[in-house]
Order: sequence, then C-alpha cells, then structure tokens
Amino acid sequence: MADGTVGVLQAGSPDRLIDNEVIGSAYRQRVRLGGLTLAALADVLNSTPAGTEYALLVRPIPSGTQTVSGAVTAGQAASVTAAWTSATGANTTVSLTVTNYGSVSASLNTSGTVTGGVVTFEASDDAGTTWYAIAFARAESFTVDTTYTVTGGNRLWSSSADALTNIRVRLSSVVVGSGTVNVRLTPIAMGLEPMATIGGTVTANPSQPATGTVTNFAAAVTNATLKASNAARKGLLIYNNSTAATMFVKFAATATTADFTTKVPPGGYYELPQPVYTGIVDCIWDIASGSAQVTEMT
Repeated sequence: MADGTVGVLQAGSPDRLIDNEVIGSAYRQRVRLGGLTLAALADVLNSTPAGTEYALLVRPIPSGTQTVSGAVTAGQAASVTAAWTSATGANTTVSLTVTNYGSVSASLNTSGTVTGGVVTFEASDDAGTTWYAIAFARAESFTVDTTYTVTGGNRLWSSSADALTNIRVRLSSVVVGSGTVNVRLTPIAMGLEPMATIGGTVTANPSQPATGTVTNFAAAVTNATLKASNAARKGLLIYNNSTAATMFVKFAATATTADFTTKVPPGGYYELPQPVYTGIVDCIWDIASGSAQVTEMT
C-alpha cells in the first residue's frame, strides 16, 4: 500500500485501494470502500485516529425515501411599476436594473378614458449615463415597437437584456384623458431567442399560366433559336423526340455542343426551373435526326 494511502476492506474481500493522482500542486488520493457490511463500516466510523494518523470520515446513505423539509424561495426579482395620468410630467420614467438578467417584460394597462400619450422604450449599458432606443416585441404578434401611442387597452411586450444595465419606459408625450396608464417592468432570468424581421414581398399565389403553345422543332447540327425572349413566359417544357440525337440547349444566344446550358438525351425531357428564365433559348443537335416538342406557357 502506498504511503499516505487509506484502504478500508472487509476481510476476505477481493476489492482493494485504487490510485493516487497529482493535480497541479495538490496531491489527491481516491479511496474506495469495497465489500463492507454495515457492521464493518460502523467499526470504521467509531474508531479514533491515534497519534498523527488522519481519519477518513464516512457517512453511509440510508436506503428508502428521504424527506426534505423547508421552503423553496423563487429567485425572480420584483417588478417596478408606475401609474401615469394627465398630471404626470413629460419624460417621467420607470426604470429597472437588469444586470445579470436575460430579458425583460413590459406591460401597459389603462383604466378609465385615455385618448393619447406616447411611451418610449430605452436601454443603457453604462448604469444609466447613456440611453438608447430599444425594440420591444409585442407578445401577440411579430410587431416591434421603440415607441408606442397609448389610446386605451392593454399590451404586453418583451425584449432582450443581454449586456445591458438598465431598461426604462419614458413618458415622451403626456397622457391625454381622465384615465390612468399603469406601467410595469419585470426582469426575467432567461434570455430570448433573437428576433428577425423579414423584409420584401412574398406572393402566396402567383398567377398561373393560362396558355400553352406547342412547337415541333426539327433537329439540326447548326445553331437555331428554340424560343425568342418572352417576358410573359411562365414555363418552358422541352421533350427530345429523337431516338438518336442529343439536343444541346443554351439559355443565351448561339449554342454549340461545347457551349450550352443543359443537354437533353434522346427521349429525354427538360423543364425550366423557377423562377422561369424569359430570355432567348438557342439549341443544336449532335446529329440531324428527329425533332423536339417544345411547349411555352404564358
């Protein structure tokens, strides 16, 4: 047994001490108690170190159900609130410290008659010395607001608080009406997923082609224009009806067997991908045998 090693074994047990290890300047020994009965373990627990010996204190875990008592207290910080009326001065704020929090929820609840007033959402990263506009996302939609005009009703928002020290709501224009605007800011430990705003126009149901024009095009070993430019084109289908010739198609002028966009083998079919190319389409075959059926949809 190595120096400084503690081994505790039951007589006749094949188990024995494991190993030592050095971590940095610290010397650590790992000990395994193998094959002990509760009676043998009690002898170890009740023994007293002698002289300069070190004692290993062991506490067995009893079997069965363990009861844990006491109160569990939530770590959620309290909200900050304010009640604004027409008597509340412009640029009055309700501010929240958000250091070490991931996100914040904000809510406005109006009572009575409120017909006007504007609030502005702002954030600081230097303990309130400098303030910046911040976007809050509405809970019921993908709309984000940096300012909001109060005209009655209730609304809930949320925003990320990452790397920020403070978030506030500022009454940038005074409340109009006899009612009250109740403001609440609440810190939340967890962060929010990033919000993405998608720009542009999405056409859910593009117009469908209503006309198809079919042309039989004879194979040739010289370049020919399969289809002229057509801004109204919504589709182009090409079927190589030849049994021997390969068709070389180019989405530009002057096709050759070495300069082409795609080739259609004998008996093959090709369809223009979306979005549909509307420019000139030229073609050529490797041998003059057979023809192609070309359908242009408009």
